[in-house]
Amino acid sequence: MRFVLFLVVAATFAFAQQTPCTSKCNLAASECMKTCMGDPKDAQRKEKGEHLQQCLKQCEAQNAQCKQGCPAK
Repeated sequence: MRFVLFLVVAATFAFAQQTPCTSKCNLAASECMKTCMGDPKDAQRKEKGEHLQQCLKQCEAQNAQCKQGCPAK
């Protein structure tokens, strides 16, 4: 759960310095993260926690790739 909290804090900071392109990328990442979330009770189970972490890492990687395609400020 600390990992999820870290991502929320990082996402909040990222939203503070946005261009239209990065805004689009962050919105897509937010939607991706929503698909990762399940029942919080399930996160206590080891296999569900590992799946959640892998899903969030995939969303983060997609977000980074999207932002690479954005023009520089």
